[in-house]
Amino acid sequence: MHFALVGLLALLAPQEEAAPSPLAAGPFVGAADPDSIRLWARARAPGRYELRVREADGDEGPPHWAEANEANDLTLHWRIEGLRAAKAPLHLRIVEDGVELAFEAPSLAPAIDDASLRARIAFGSCADERRAPRLPVFDAIAASAPDALVLLGDTPYIDSTRLDVQRRRRAEFVAHPSIAACLRRVSTYATWDDHDFAMNDRFGEVDGREHSRRAFLENHALESYGHADQGVYTRFRRGPLEVFVLDTRWFADEDPCPFEPSKRSLLGARQLAWLQDGLRRSTAPFKVLACGMVWNGAVRPGKLDCFAHWSHERDGLLRWLGEARIGGVVLVGGDLHVTRLIRHRSEELCGYGILECVTSPLSQSVIPANAGAIDGVLFDAQPDSSFLRIDAERTDDGATLALRFLDAAGAELFAHECTAAELRGDW
Repeated sequence: MHFALVGLLALLAPQEEAAPSPLAAGPFVGAADPDSIRLWARARAPGRYELRVREADGDEGPPHWAEANEANDLTLHWRIEGLRAAKAPLHLRIVEDGVELAFEAPSLAPAIDDASLRARIAFGSCADERRAPRLPVFDAIAASAPDALVLLGDTPYIDSTRLDVQRRRRAEFVAHPSIAACLRRVSTYATWDDHDFAMNDRFGEVDGREHSRRAFLENHALESYGHADQGVYTRFRRGPLEVFVLDTRWFADEDPCPFEPSKRSLLGARQLAWLQDGLRRSTAPFKVLACGMVWNGAVRPGKLDCFAHWSHERDGLLRWLGEARIGGVVLVGGDLHVTRLIRHRSEELCGYGILECVTSPLSQSVIPANAGAIDGVLFDAQPDSSFLRIDAERTDDGATLALRFLDAAGAELFAHECTAAELRGDW
């Protein structure tokens, strides 16, 4: 038989399909510190899954167990501990019912400690994974090798508080190849904004928000999630940077504002007290307050979900920073589908000009109507795909900070550098 005919028959013959991976998603890297790493994944079937870790040229450690069931949407959460003296790279095995699973391994290494001289953290918001089969911005984030990534919400777009919709959209989001590849490589933290908390511009006591929180907890491996059964705020430290990841949706308008009790609070009394305590205790030269909402009021007419709607709380917090002599604070927000850097004229409140970064979108259309006028703008652009990278470094003279806005190819759109001494009052 002619070889060409043989080849044609081979092509036409039924092909045996490769068996799907026992894991529908992950493992992905969540919160990390010098001693531990959290991982999460989604299984295809219920079961008890054993994860084992082996250090480079070392023995395998004890097993870590996680249970996948219908109640947790088949998600698996593991915490690997005792890593401070571990030798990288770390190798994983996952076993279910005596069978070792095949999966694409994540990149694992203990997080840098508080004494590290340098740190790099990426921030982004507003990513619709349905826009394209490849999202280069996530490739650029991973390629920049940050010590952590913070997703500021609308990651993904859900627009429903129904549990089945929340779960389906979150599963679709992390199944996108560009996003999955990034989450396997970078320790990722997150909060939510309007479209993944509930619906557009919504905040506060929305029907079904407990379903949104349940799906959030299933699909993120953080050290903490708000308090009790409320909110999703958390914090973490990388060298000279401490990041407070705030929840600006759940608690809105539920409590009196601690700074002005006749008005309503955005963050809620308990989250605000947690933030103040953390800022007092922080020894990091730079403290980033990151959330989905923007901290200013340059938004489209009628839009209420921004800190300007609670300016009494924002200004009260800045005034408290001055009273407590807390320097090095930088604000980060998203949501608006515009990219900006603002130096607020806040010297009378806290003693120094607070810098605010607006980073949006990762992958979505821009919204020019949100580019309202505001004093102190240092950079204003509308790329349809970008992210923020904050680099901090300790030096013999103190500490320096670089705020860099990068496009989907990783090219720098704008950079602003300052010192820790510039972000403090004359105390």
